[in-house]
Parts: sequence; structure tokens; C-alpha cells
Amino acid sequence: MKAVFAPTDYEGLQAAIPALLDRAARAKDRHRMDCRAAASLAHELWLGHLFALDEMASVTPLAPEALSEPELRGLAILRRAREKFRAEHFQCRCGAILPNYAGFCGQCGEKYRQPAGSGTVR
Repeated sequence: MKAVFAPTDYEGLQAAIPALLDRAARAKDRHRMDCRAAASLAHELWLGHLFALDEMASVTPLAPEALSEPELRGLAILRRAREKFRAEHFQCRCGAILPNYAGFCGQCGEKYRQPAGSGTVR
């Protein structure tokens, strides 16, 4: 077993965040989802810290000098991954989060059609 220091394991964070976002989108209760399959315990704890920092930053400005280098880099990785996720998914009328290529919603059954050649569904 290899020991990992999650705050500076930027490649590990980049790999763990998309899986975590996908798992959160599929969870019925996003506040109680099990994210252990998406990340190691170290990454899970560090991501929890980064998500909390990001939430705080949405309410009040955080001075960059108040954050450590791993926090700043981790927040940048988190925000890029979140934007990529948003670009690749859309929300159904029922609230479900679906990949752009989805032909129907698995929760409510709403059907979507793909415009020819676009690869996206709306």
C-alpha cells in the first residue's frame, strides 16, 4: 500500500473529483452519499475540506494569503472539474443530472432527442 499526502497529490485529486461529482449527481440524498468508492479516505477528507472552502468562498471572499498553496491549487482543480462536469451534463425538469448524450431520464422517463451531429441532448 502506497502512502499518499492528499493535499499535494494533485493528480489523485484530478482523478477523484469527476468520480465524486458523478456519484453526487446520481445520489438520491447528496448530503448523505457514500463517496468512499470515488476516492481514498485521504482524498475524501481533503475534498471535504476543499468543498467547504469553496462553499465559504461563495458567501464571503477568502483572501488568497489566508490559504495554503495546496488549498489554492486544490480549489483551482475542484473548480475546473466542476465546470467540466457542468459542460458535460444538464438537469432534467425533475431535477436529475444527466450526461449530455442521455436519450431519456432514468428518474422520470422524460425523453430527449439528439440534434444530428451535435452529440448533445436537450
